Amino acid sequence: MSVIKKSFYGHVHSTAFDLWNGPDYVEKRKKGNEDDFLGGGRVLRLAIRKGEAAMPLIESRAVYAYLNPDESQDILLRGMYWDNTAISYRTRDTPLDTPFKIAVKFVRLPLALLQQWIHSLENLSTAIQTTSRADDTLPICSLRVEIDGVSSVFEKTWQVVEGENTELNRVWQDIWRQMEQILQTSTSLTNIEESFPCIEVKPDVYDLHAYQPSLNLP
Repeated sequence: MSVIKKSFYGHVHSTAFDLWNGPDYVEKRKKGNEDDFLGGGRVLRLAIRKGEAAMPLIESRAVYAYLNPDESQDILLRGMYWDNTAISYRTRDTPLDTPFKIAVKFVRLPLALLQQWIHSLENLSTAIQTTSRADDTLPICSLRVEIDGVSSVFEKTWQVVEGENTELNRVWQDIWRQMEQILQTSTSLTNIEESFPCIEVKPDVYDLHAYQPSLNLP
């Protein structure tokens, strides 16, 4: 049996989508001070994909925290963006170990804001979409809420048509825009540790200073 050799483009593409899906767990600890801790499990993730499947633009924003109602600690917001067209000119002969960067940013935000976002989703009414739209260029949105990884997880992915003003689109876009403002105005955090499911992502892939919130719904 022959083995398919991975190309440079395939390597970058798969890495970008792994980063877009994101880690299960993120933390930042200050050395010498175990009480100065940020992060936790992934509680809330919003993501969007634009463009055709072969030439995607992808962005995700996710919050990592421990949901303890008795504490008012800060938590972590992670933003990631990748534009496929930035590397599409590469030839198939590009060496697999050629360096590349993907824009990721980590910032601090208050736990109370996450609780506010979750509260806005509590009474959301939505339906299962049993057919996919034929237009591959429509934006694709994702929402995942993980209060408890065993007993309370909600996830939905759907295509968005311009002018389709559903409650789900409205709430998703409101949270997305609030995240955008925080990511634009907050100081970038470094020395972050992440845990991905079944993959290894090397920190030298990250560009922690290039991330700018880029994608929105029409």
